[in-house]
Amino acid sequence: MMNELRAFAFTIFAAGMTAALMQMIFPQGKLKKLMSAVLGLYVLLCVAAPLMDGMPQDLFYEFSQISEVEIQQAGESGAEEIYLAAAERELAKLVSNYLNELGIKTATPRISISIKEGKLSVDSVLVVLSPEESDRAGEVQQKLAQELRLPVAVTANER
Repeated sequence: MMNELRAFAFTIFAAGMTAALMQMIFPQGKLKKLMSAVLGLYVLLCVAAPLMDGMPQDLFYEFSQISEVEIQQAGESGAEEIYLAAAERELAKLVSNYLNELGIKTATPRISISIKEGKLSVDSVLVVLSPEESDRAGEVQQKLAQELRLPVAVTANER
């Protein structure tokens, strides 16, 4: 977190310095006013870009940002199973939220995750739909597989 704040502060500083130097270089007149507006927009974008980068690019952006150091520490401390269970719960929660957005309210996601070569690997994603929602299994499977970029199995409980 501190590294991100440092990088953000440096970006703002560098943008401000660049804008100030550019304004000193340009002569007086209409061109300077135009360049002031352009440089103001540049500084604004430099400030806004890191904030926009923090927005999830896809449904599982946050989940995919778990660092290799965290995974290694979990393995070294013997807490690997706890860590994996927490990761599975977190991904299941994200899948549930996505399913809610699709109008699927009673689905049960089952996630299996392992650590391979120091990285989290999603082994399987299974979504169990209620009998009332079983007619949407194909749609859910397609949308979820597209969002996850992984194979997804969708089944329905029998009545």
